[in-house]
Amino acid sequence: RKWVEYWYRNSVTSTKIENQMGCIVSHTDWAVDGIKIFELNPTLKLKYDFDFVESDKSLHDLTFTSDGNRFVSLMYHDDAISILEFNVNNQDNYEKIIKTNITYRENRIEKIHYITDKILSIINCTDIFLFDLENEVLLKQIKRDSLSPFHVTFNSIVYLKNNKVVDLKLN
Repeated sequence: RKWVEYWYRNSVTSTKIENQMGCIVSHTDWAVDGIKIFELNPTLKLKYDFDFVESDKSLHDLTFTSDGNRFVSLMYHDDAISILEFNVNNQDNYEKIIKTNITYRENRIEKIHYITDKILSIINCTDIFLFDLENEVLLKQIKRDSLSPFHVTFNSIVYLKNNKVVDLKLN
């Protein structure tokens, strides 16, 4: 199998579909990132195989919508972070790219997560960024206590601001 020549760059992530998992990989022989989705039922089978051939850019983080049909990854390039949105039915290219004002040298990204199937959160050490993926805009940048704990799930983010717990609900 050709996909065994990759090494895994991020932890394996649930696609939200039973017995499926996704991950970002790098090829061991040539400098290319990729996104692979596997099904384990009962053996490991490659279901989605995307190679990102732009070698001066790299993919980081991966999160899936609630139904597992769409997902995003962050693209790092020239100290900028862009959001790449994918559809599992299109293995040839990403669906869209959303440029952000987030830099990766100054911001250590801790987590990305869909809040709804149209709103993505990107959480770094001090901020929570909420992006409307449908309209390709930043909805809100929320300050949080530096390096404080947080919890993010569909429709909710819990974080600390001024040492007080904030439970932000979105629908």
